[in-house]
Amino acid sequence: MRKQALFITVILIVIACAVLLFACKPAEYTVTFDLQGGTMESESLTAEEGKALDLSAYVPTREGYIFIGWYDENENRVTLTVINSNVTFYARWQAADNAVTYYVNGEEYFVQSALTGESVDPIEYEFDGSGEFFGWFSDRAMTQRIGASVTAAPGGTALYGAFIGDEYVSATFNLHFFGSEVIISNAKDASLTTVYIPSTYGNYTVRVGEEAFRNISLLKTVYLGGNVAVQGGAFAGSGVESVICSGNYRINNGALYSGNALVFVLASTAGDYVVSEFTTDIYAFAFAGNKALTSVTLPANLQSAGSRIFADCADNLQVILHVKAGAGYDPYWNFKGYSGTEQYQPSFITDGEENGYVYAIRGGNAYIVDYQGGETDVVLPAALGGHPVKGVEVRAFIGTNIISVTVPDGIDYVASEAFAYCENLLTVVFEGANTTIGDWAFSGCEQLAEVTLPSSLKTLSAGAFAECINLKSISLPQTLTAIGMDAFNGTGIKEITIPASVTEIGVRAFDSTGSGEEAALPIVITVREGAAFDWDEIITIGRYEIIYA
Repeated sequence: MRKQALFITVILIVIACAVLLFACKPAEYTVTFDLQGGTMESESLTAEEGKALDLSAYVPTREGYIFIGWYDENENRVTLTVINSNVTFYARWQAADNAVTYYVNGEEYFVQSALTGESVDPIEYEFDGSGEFFGWFSDRAMTQRIGASVTAAPGGTALYGAFIGDEYVSATFNLHFFGSEVIISNAKDASLTTVYIPSTYGNYTVRVGEEAFRNISLLKTVYLGGNVAVQGGAFAGSGVESVICSGNYRINNGALYSGNALVFVLASTAGDYVVSEFTTDIYAFAFAGNKALTSVTLPANLQSAGSRIFADCADNLQVILHVKAGAGYDPYWNFKGYSGTEQYQPSFITDGEENGYVYAIRGGNAYIVDYQGGETDVVLPAALGGHPVKGVEVRAFIGTNIISVTVPDGIDYVASEAFAYCENLLTVVFEGANTTIGDWAFSGCEQLAEVTLPSSLKTLSAGAFAECINLKSISLPQTLTAIGMDAFNGTGIKEITIPASVTEIGVRAFDSTGSGEEAALPIVITVREGAAFDWDEIITIGRYEIIYA
């Protein structure tokens, strides 16, 4: 029992000593370092109460900045302090000087000093003589053009630019001089992967010819001066995937644009492509040679499309049209290949079908895009789907078996080739005054004999009645001002009176007129006294007699 009591006594003494020792131990506190973007081996430490801490022993680093010391929460600088609570010290930095280095054509051009994070307005590149500076870029490949300013980066900033002078142009391209322009015909070296095209060459402005880089698959990058003129087809079928441009040009939706005109799609553009709604014009050959496209949808706002825009695309390319309030598209030019033969049959986005008329709705109006009915004496409807009919679209009746067609008042236009090659068509009557007639609208209607034109028609479009061999006479309205090229080419007309209001007649407008035995006789054309037309251009095949009255 005595031993047990002694053991308990010893334990109590030990516990008492431990409590006494713990009570006498100094408190510990956490010191936190807020590095403010810098780095250091440790961001905190533990210190005993009353310990003197020399903060100069703790030095963080931050690229592009100079450490100027530690500050407390009251923004007082602290170097030596006694710890008596949890505390946080804040690093303060001063931006360091960095070099902004400018390189032109791969060589150092200028170096300026800027503090880290400072916004710097790039210097202007000064040069003598003719040429063009293509601006400053943030990458050596010069694909990322900088804006109005650049932020100085820690460790230095490099900017890259290119100046293209006359010697580069003459050494790189075959040139053709025409008036005040120099036209780039092609590259002297077809293996080039990058070309620079400045806006001027000496005192000449620069134009890129329509076949300058056609089918050059190795060409990937083009630096295009802001005022360069680019002809449709200049890059058709090329491998161009990137155009670095400014001024009149920009890249949008995988294509090069000049204003609202689509110049050409990049070679990397593929699949189902929808042309941007704001597009009003498309250059010739704009999609040519791109076999990666599966479909192209053209917008309703399109006002013009150049020739052969889909030449040498994939054989199964789908061309999809929105209804366009106007004269429509011109398949005669738009959808042919390089060879001149038609390559694609366009189709319309439609909204319904009624009594054989397939139609589309735009802006609350209906437009006829196809005719699948069985009637042969056709009077176009005033409304479809509850909407007033305003137009007959491209090829809506092409090749059908209709015998007569009446176009009522209220229809604004009959588009290109709308009634072309209707072999049984005998009579056409326009009841309205202002309906416009698209190019080649009735071409190839060999039986067509009677036509009543809109009473206030101003322009008879190109090829409107070409190859209508049984059309022997027609009355032209007194409001007419222009007769398009090939308008009556190959008709049976032997006599016609040109209204005094006509001021323009296109080439071949009356070529090869007459039929059967009468073909040897001249066509007699009555015009106003003093009318000055180049009849040898208007009638290149056949004879003619002009009567001035």
